[in-house]
Amino acid sequence: MQTDLDISYDTRKETYNIKESDMQTDRDWCYEHIASNGGITLRELAELKHCHPNDISGRITELHKQGFIVADGKRYLPNYKGRMYPHTVWRAKI
Repeated sequence: MQTDLDISYDTRKETYNIKESDMQTDRDWCYEHIASNGGITLRELAELKHCHPNDISGRITELHKQGFIVADGKRYLPNYKGRMYPHTVWRAKI
C-alpha cells in the first residue's frame, strides 16, 4: 500500500523528469552567459533572461557544485530603494 509520502515522492520525481530538459536548457544558457561575460551576478543574469533570480538560482547552484563556475568576488548593486547590497560575481572555471 502506498503512503502519502510515497505518492508525494512519485509526484515530485515525475515533475522533475518533465522539467529536467528545461533545467538543462537554463543551465546551458546560464553557463554560456557567465562564460561570455567574464563575471556576472545572478541578478544580472536574471535581468538578461527577463526572469526573477529565484527562477535560475538553482541552475547557478548546480553549475557551481559541478565545478563549471566559481565565485569571483562581490559586486554592489542597488536594490529597489537604491540601497547597495553585495552580490556574488560568478565566472566560468578555467
